[in-house]
Amino acid sequence: MSRLTFLLTVLTCAASATWTAAAPPARECQFTYRPLAVGDEARETLRCAIELKTIRAVDGQVIDVGDQTALREEQTLVTRLATAPGQTAKARLTYETSEQTSKSRLLDPQQTERPVAGKTYIVVRQGDELIISDQQGKSPPAEERQIVARTLDSLGRPNPLGKFFDGRSIALGETVQLPPEFTEKLLSGWDESLAKLPLEVILMGTAQLDGQLCAMFHTPPGAGKRNPVEGKMLIELATCRLAMLELRGPVARTERRGPPGEEFDVRHKGKLQIATHIEHIRVK
Repeated sequence: MSRLTFLLTVLTCAASATWTAAAPPARECQFTYRPLAVGDEARETLRCAIELKTIRAVDGQVIDVGDQTALREEQTLVTRLATAPGQTAKARLTYETSEQTSKSRLLDPQQTERPVAGKTYIVVRQGDELIISDQQGKSPPAEERQIVARTLDSLGRPNPLGKFFDGRSIALGETVQLPPEFTEKLLSGWDESLAKLPLEVILMGTAQLDGQLCAMFHTPPGAGKRNPVEGKMLIELATCRLAMLELRGPVARTERRGPPGEEFDVRHKGKLQIATHIEHIRVK
């Protein structure tokens, strides 16, 4: 799998959301975790854009340079089918749209639908394993299973933001370090070496999104020095669920390829932007 494909598939990313700042600004935010219930839905609108320059070199001599840009846009709907403690976690996942547009120096833009576009899957977690089937109960092709598994990797697992924020009061202007279970998956999309780095955010106030009051966090000023990425996020105060995320940052990676005696270096450098808006629809 190419580095570009990896970056576009490892993250769940989405289009920017419209939100309204709450007034007057709260002096502190109180968080309460709400477990998922059967029938709860989450509609995610996703956008991921990357600009990448790739340089191939042999013994320090550049032999090829390539530029590539790619954009992935996707909208999914997840319905929780089983959530009670002791039961197998189960959900229905529909890819309402899923498109990818790529462009290189020598080729015109190419827009394609991903193989999951317009399809619905039933996903069940049994221990560490995800059982994926289509609506007819049949196992989908391997490529589709891989995409679905990345989308619902968190199914049946504890919500790291819920564990971290539940019951906490955070003051306006206070800096917190996000839980590593959350940041490791997020930052691995930039570079695996960044996955273990801490990610700090500052509480800037509150905002209304989809009728829910959310805490609004920003990365600190000069985040390029203190954090590997910069951006902002909204977390619902009444559930501790992620409602919106926008991040941007540089991409840099070097790898060695080729058989013995014919090795060459491949250097990737560019920038990655992700945005996600998740509307949580609660069962009545």
